[in-house]
Amino acid sequence: MIGIIGAMEIEVDALKAAMQDKEIRTIGVTEYCAGNLFGASVVVAKCGVGKVNAALCAQNMIHTYAPRLIINTGCAAGVGDGLHVGDIVIASEAVQYDLDYGPLDIERGYIDGIDRIYIPADEVYSARIAAIAEQQGNHTRRGTVATADYFLSDPEIKKEIKKHFHAEAVEMEGGAVAQAACANGVPFVILRSVSDNGDDEAVESFETFAAQVNKINMQILKQFLEGEQ
Repeated sequence: MIGIIGAMEIEVDALKAAMQDKEIRTIGVTEYCAGNLFGASVVVAKCGVGKVNAALCAQNMIHTYAPRLIINTGCAAGVGDGLHVGDIVIASEAVQYDLDYGPLDIERGYIDGIDRIYIPADEVYSARIAAIAEQQGNHTRRGTVATADYFLSDPEIKKEIKKHFHAEAVEMEGGAVAQAACANGVPFVILRSVSDNGDDEAVESFETFAAQVNKINMQILKQFLEGEQ
């Protein structure tokens, strides 16, 4: 079984609608929809926005459904040079840029428990999904996806994240899904379509393009799952 997690309805509703033989189960406040999607056995969940919601969703999914892979799908701010709305970023690694220990002698982003800053995504699955995205004509990039409980719309913060973490995309859930997956030994992929550029126009761009760019993710996932039957 493959797990798919998105934060918002626009990131998962089309997947649920296309699913056959659905079985729905609610754990806590999260609804998990399991069934057949494009020929593959999957479980899809809307986790809600933010790191805690994402981590809870991923942990419950792992405990209940034991997926062999978790895909975090959604949109993001494209902060890497040359990225535009509609482009695709596939994580090579995830980092939580809001983990800051202040005056303590601990490096920013360090995650206690799994003892690392950067969490590597599964190379084989990530490369496969990136190849599909490119085959479908999408400008696609592999790189660091940075996560925080913060909607990025400040050019100065954007510049600092790029400099410190060399991020290509910034969002609010991927790093938490990655942490839960890593802690449980489950491979993960982060698939993000660019809805904005994390600057002064981020809110307007996100509200305009989020639903549109998530349709790109749907087509990528469709082809990927068809190959996983």
